[in-house]
Amino acid sequence: LRNGKPSTNPQAVEQDSRDLFDDDLIERSLKNLQHEYLFIRAPRGLQNEEGGLYPLPILEPALTKYPKLKLVNLEDLNHYEMFLTETGCRDVAKIIYGEINGENK
Repeated sequence: LRNGKPSTNPQAVEQDSRDLFDDDLIERSLKNLQHEYLFIRAPRGLQNEEGGLYPLPILEPALTKYPKLKLVNLEDLNHYEMFLTETGCRDVAKIIYGEINGENK
């Protein structure tokens, strides 16, 4: 962080995100999905910057192009916290499995 702001180049991050959907193997795989698959997204990136690893302006066209992907946005997490914190793990598990042990925490 520099002066409280990420030091990453926003255009570079956007291009990297775009590249994740432009790869031929990924495109062929996503086009041929037979079932619905969850795409769980954190709203913030590595350094808590808005937009996250998959900024919505990049993700929305991909979701239209690949209708078998079902977007689920997590609240108030970055893409590490969704797997490395108790709250994040619980939220991801609830999305995938529903209520945990009969509790809706």
